[in-house]
Amino acid sequence: MFLREEWVEKYKDLMQELLGYTRLGMIFYQDFLGVPYPFEKYDTTFVANYDEVAMENAACTTMCDSLLKTSQRMRLTYFMMHELSHHWFGYYVSIKWWSHVLLNDGFTTY
Repeated sequence: MFLREEWVEKYKDLMQELLGYTRLGMIFYQDFLGVPYPFEKYDTTFVANYDEVAMENAACTTMCDSLLKTSQRMRLTYFMMHELSHHWFGYYVSIKWWSHVLLNDGFTTY
């Protein structure tokens, strides 16, 4: 997990907690779907002033660092699992055209 250098100590415990959730999410999706994670590694990057809440990329999720606030814990965990699931629904299962893009988010929200 990557975040601003000056926040590393402040959010050290939260990063460990989130890393645990990520591991559990990986295990869940692989077991539930019966398909292994498609990449060799997975990173989560917290970005300052990020215009989106979160976005999955190949082997990495980029998230707005404002989600690190304590009051955002449930929302942060939801977005982490949602974006992680896109590595199955979006990489293994892809839409034919943009008119069906809601299917990807529908599967990941399920």
